[in-house]
Amino acid sequence: MPADRSSLAEKPTILIVDDDPVQRALVSQAIEQAGMIPEEAGSGTEGIAKVRELHPDLVILDVIMPDIDGFAVCEAIRRDPQTAHMPVLMMTGLDATDAIERAFEVGATAFLTKPPHTGLLRYHLKYMLRTARMEIDLRTSMHAAQEASVAKFQFLANMGHELRTPLNAILGFTEIMIGEHLGPMGVPRYR
Repeated sequence: MPADRSSLAEKPTILIVDDDPVQRALVSQAIEQAGMIPEEAGSGTEGIAKVRELHPDLVILDVIMPDIDGFAVCEAIRRDPQTAHMPVLMMTGLDATDAIERAFEVGATAFLTKPPHTGLLRYHLKYMLRTARMEIDLRTSMHAAQEASVAKFQFLANMGHELRTPLNAILGFTEIMIGEHLGPMGVPRYR
């Protein structure tokens, strides 16, 4: 099972990866107002490093950045087993459907256009975090169910082996009696 956190933090950490300091400041302010902890990265490369270092509860990615674009950052997040299930919100000022399509193709959880309406952004984040909590709980439950299934299989295999040993002796002796190999059924040797 991937090394997911068993539950998200009371005060979730949100990493904002955007090369525009004004956008980062606006989004950080909205995150703080929602009672969450903002962290910032000014480039795709720095964003990938901070994702690995901080393991935030959610990542907000700008699509267009000078070094590595948001699509490549999202792909890197999805490739890493430690972060593969991390919620990713992609944002851009582009008004292009192909950017939205590509965002979901590379694994984005949601998409918003810039500048985001702060209320809508906060509700989007809360929804994504709630969904992420449910997904973590579901993966944890599935893992526990798989472990229980393996334990049940091992128990039944052991019990089958333990029962077969005495039953084989009983079956073998029954065949001797039915075939009357020691003589007719009344012979004392059968007792």
